[in-house]
Amino acid sequence: MATRKEQLTATEFSRRRIIGALLRPSAGGVGEGVPRPFRSMFVAVIVVVVALGAAAVVGYTDPKPKETWKKGLIADGSGTEYVMVNGRLHPVLNSTSARLLLGPTPRVERPKDPELAPYLRDAGPAIGLAKVPDPLPAPADLNLKEFSACVTPGAKTVVEVGFPTAGQGVLSGPDALLVQDDAGQQWVVEDGLKYRIGDRAAVAAAFAAGAVEPRRVPSAWLGGLSAGDVLGVPTISGRFGSPDPRPAPPDFNRIGMFGKTVAAGGAVSDYFLVTGDGVASVTPTMYELYERDPRLAQFKFTETELPPGEVTPDMMVTTAASQTLSWPAAPPRFSASLQDADSAGTSVLCATFAGTFDQQGRAHEEVAVRGALPAPVGATANAAVVQAGHGVIVRESGSDPATAPEYLLTDTGLRYELVGAAPLRLGYDAIASCEVPAEWLRMVPVGTALDPSKAELPVEGGS
Repeated sequence: MATRKEQLTATEFSRRRIIGALLRPSAGGVGEGVPRPFRSMFVAVIVVVVALGAAAVVGYTDPKPKETWKKGLIADGSGTEYVMVNGRLHPVLNSTSARLLLGPTPRVERPKDPELAPYLRDAGPAIGLAKVPDPLPAPADLNLKEFSACVTPGAKTVVEVGFPTAGQGVLSGPDALLVQDDAGQQWVVEDGLKYRIGDRAAVAAAFAAGAVEPRRVPSAWLGGLSAGDVLGVPTISGRFGSPDPRPAPPDFNRIGMFGKTVAAGGAVSDYFLVTGDGVASVTPTMYELYERDPRLAQFKFTETELPPGEVTPDMMVTTAASQTLSWPAAPPRFSASLQDADSAGTSVLCATFAGTFDQQGRAHEEVAVRGALPAPVGATANAAVVQAGHGVIVRESGSDPATAPEYLLTDTGLRYELVGAAPLRLGYDAIASCEVPAEWLRMVPVGTALDPSKAELPVEGGS
């Protein structure tokens, strides 16, 4: 195949031959003249040849008009927007679908009517995803952190996202709640953790919970709280009543004995149990529950008051028993006013997760009792309320970020799964997902999955 240079050389050679055939030497022998009858024809031929040569060059270098407009979001001037799929023009349902097809910032193209008309005559059905958020929140607005699950009067649970609640009725220190789930199981909620009550009699006696009416909560709400160990009488190693095999104070040397060290001012500084592995330091909570062990009366063990320094390091267990149980350090303190779900000031119970975890990797929630929701909710509102104009990308707590489903939660009150390349197409690929307790995330209704492969399909139920 001839190269472009060879074609141009051939064109120039042909032009010179035509000119040579039409010209003749002048009478003076110094130039060439054109016979008068041929002058008009000569001019016409030159014009035609030049025009044909120019057309050939242009046709060779740019054989057809550019149609880059087909790759963008196509506007026809009437307000309808289109995308080209497999060579056919389709109206696109919404901007979210367009972004899933074309990327986060699709270029709007406005081709001339003659270019667009043939495609409009053969336009296909509308394509895109129905019932998706439109417009989508900007990446900078996916910045919400506070995720609250609140129980309202009537045990209705509402999820609220993006409404700070710090300091508003938050339970702190030993302040606790006695709650009961849908199955009738009772729990202690203290410092953001839940503790199942395994021995109601022991807990009632140790923490004066017998006179407290448990507050009823949905199991799903309770399921979002991280759990500590079951509350009951603690077990100790060794045979109850046998001598301590390790060195011990003379009057504090049988397995099962319990005692405390009292300072000069009367303040208790330490609590101890004698176990089969030696003397163990325990928390006040563990000590209070241990005092309800029915074997103490059988062996006539009563509380021993130990002077400071009586228990020496060589007598102590290497790992204290109090370090093997996840119980509240301070005994729970219940308040009748906080237990009352019918009181105007304590009718709403909220737990808020802000993305923090404790040393054991458990989600840390703040539990608060207040008179109203962080954000008001109408009687017909969805189960989720999100700060207007904002959103968050979430996944279930404890899941693998590389494989777990991720959801876009927006102010529509729905969560939309981000499928495949959706984060990249929507401009969210640089945003890390936030962990949310699985039970609370499942309370949020599910919307249409944001799936790029389905965004190019005809609208369901459409024409």
